[in-house]
Amino acid sequence: MTRIKRHQRYLSLAALLVLPSVTEVKSATLATSFYGSTQDGRHVNLYTMTSARGLTVKFISYGGRLTEILAPDRKGHIADVILGFPSMKDYEAKDKEGGFYFGALIGRYANRIAGGHFTLDGQQYTLAINNPPNSLHGGIKGFDKFVWDVQPISTSGPLVSAKLSLTSPDGDEGYPGTLQVTVTYTLSDDNALTINYEATTDKDTVLNLTNHAYFNLAGAGAAGGVFPQVLTLNANAYLPTDKTSIPLGPPEPVSGTPFDFRTPTPIGAHIRANDPQILLARGYDHSWVLNKSGDTSRPQLAALAVDPDSGRTLECLTTEPGLQVYTSNFIDAQYAGIGGVYRQSDAFALETQHFPDSPNHPDYPTTELKPGQTFYSTTIFRFGVQQ
Repeated sequence: MTRIKRHQRYLSLAALLVLPSVTEVKSATLATSFYGSTQDGRHVNLYTMTSARGLTVKFISYGGRLTEILAPDRKGHIADVILGFPSMKDYEAKDKEGGFYFGALIGRYANRIAGGHFTLDGQQYTLAINNPPNSLHGGIKGFDKFVWDVQPISTSGPLVSAKLSLTSPDGDEGYPGTLQVTVTYTLSDDNALTINYEATTDKDTVLNLTNHAYFNLAGAGAAGGVFPQVLTLNANAYLPTDKTSIPLGPPEPVSGTPFDFRTPTPIGAHIRANDPQILLARGYDHSWVLNKSGDTSRPQLAALAVDPDSGRTLECLTTEPGLQVYTSNFIDAQYAGIGGVYRQSDAFALETQHFPDSPNHPDYPTTELKPGQTFYSTTIFRFGVQQ
């Protein structure tokens, strides 16, 4: 399991990036307001975090969902750089249709488990099949559909933060153990959104947590989509999958394949390649094996994305061993959101996590969590501009 001290802050690893100049906001702030109610009457709040340098992050207690991230470009123009929806009613309606997990916290197990089965301590567990023939992102009612308890920690100063908590009971969606989960969102004055995950269990279980934000650095609904945006991944290998997106086995080198993003490459550069893996997934929906060195309990650079037109940049650092990159392959004008009608290639997801189907692959980094242990993980999304 990934373990680090909570609330640590880390310096940028990408020297080419600069931060927007300080605006009239003198310190970071966190404000709370009513967002809406679920269909069964649960109260949902909206939390608005604003940095001293003009980045605004909004999230709601329903699913811990990031609903908007308002980021300046090189000229100071603000745009919403994630896909989201304008109301609680919209989120619940989309969830019933499949949802695509817009901006949500994902658990108990991010990504897929083959056939909805895994064996732990000699006992086989059966999960809901919500992505036939597999279980996906925690099942029918994963963490994305919980109303989390949210407690602001700091509401002003150089950083602001809030702690989101929930209890997942023994047997929830077929998973063993009562799980206590906390996720802390922190926005700092260097325009970094840090997500700290922590969990404990009273019975041996498996766990894989992430956030499922969809990014478009040109702005949600931008006409060109994300294909012109340039991506660099700190990964020499990736996990090929079968037609149901389950890994076939050991990692394979990215060299000589459309999966080589070790140098800055437009997302769309090879997405139309006649490659079996691209064809199966309709684009990118794969886990890259991140290069790690030194102290792996500290977040290390996983990805850097740049929008050449606006200059907006996104740096992703994580303690996790893998990064699932998804190019919104199955979003095909089903949904109208804050940025208009969302379509295939309108966004990319950077899901920091352990590998798909790890409970059924003993050679993968373990996702087991035992009583007396604490799961820790940190991911940082740092926004900037390139001049």
